[in-house]
Amino acid sequence: MTSEFSPVHGGIGTYALEIANAAGLAGHSVVVVAPDYGVSSVDEMHWPLFRVERFRGGRHNSMGALAKLMLVWQLSFRHSDADVVHAVDWPFYIPLALSPFRVRATCVATFHGTEINFMRSAFRRLALSIARFWNGWFIAVTNSRYTTDLLARSFPGARELPIRTIPLGVRMPDGIMNKGAARAKLELEGCDLILLTVGRVVPRKGHHFLARALALLSPEIARRITWLVCGPTDDAVYVKQVQSVIATGMVRAHFTGAVPRAVVDAAFSASDLFCLSAQPGLNGEVEGFGLVFLEAASFALPSVGTNTGGIPDAIASNVSGQLVPVDDEAELARTIEGLLRNDDERLRLAQSALAYAREQSWLRVANLTYDL
Repeated sequence: MTSEFSPVHGGIGTYALEIANAAGLAGHSVVVVAPDYGVSSVDEMHWPLFRVERFRGGRHNSMGALAKLMLVWQLSFRHSDADVVHAVDWPFYIPLALSPFRVRATCVATFHGTEINFMRSAFRRLALSIARFWNGWFIAVTNSRYTTDLLARSFPGARELPIRTIPLGVRMPDGIMNKGAARAKLELEGCDLILLTVGRVVPRKGHHFLARALALLSPEIARRITWLVCGPTDDAVYVKQVQSVIATGMVRAHFTGAVPRAVVDAAFSASDLFCLSAQPGLNGEVEGFGLVFLEAASFALPSVGTNTGGIPDAIASNVSGQLVPVDDEAELARTIEGLLRNDDERLRLAQSALAYAREQSWLRVANLTYDL
């Protein structure tokens, strides 16, 4: 049960899609319950390994809590033979706790870092208490050591639960495009070195921090670099701030905005190094895992990331990339410059990153989550 799913794309939607696909591939009967986003008919023919049941709704809000509760009760009668029931995100935690599934099925709840922070309000703590949520009736799943620690620190009752820390998986691409062809597709044929960042352009993703680091590069290497930034640019003020910083140096920047998945894949294929220098947000929010680092590795693209949140679980240090301190722009600049100068080291990391990504399958995630 998930509040985010195709055609809306995001971290939770990707998780729900991939773990359902993997469980179906393992031969299990899987039903995904997801919103219809106001679309009267959604074509599900492209989900051959599982079935999708849509409920009326879109992005979750507090007004939808009662409707979710009624929905889960209806599901408990319609799917009375379910062996495992999985609440993928917050909107389904309490409805599952108050449903008949609680006593007649193996219940699983996946906790994401941003949602744990969201749950800590006094009102939501009270709702969890009334539902006797932490009474040991379900298996808790997190996707990083950071998220496990955050859950235990935020909710003492969670310390008594069986918590499974299961890093996310990655779907291997059908094929890695030739670098020249990928650059031609992106109209970047004249570029020497491409540094790629993929993600929404917001302060938590650390584009400003990376821009300041790029301004510290030596002119010799900086003038060879094009910084390719793929991701929604809805925060116009922040985007302008990042652009003003990068303009103080010699690195060229190209912001694509939101683009189709095929363009993102071409960007991975076209690039020489991936970097996302995530920073803790004003309210303590961080990268709970960093699936994009695994995606880069699946394209044989080594990564540089900041040592914060769940990123150390996404980057295998010295295997798929390098970790740098979260507050050291100079070290980030040195690491980027060192890798872009050293073709042999970059090739070594590219090869080991690809091998590492192949080990991080979604089937592994499904097996560990559901005891398959």
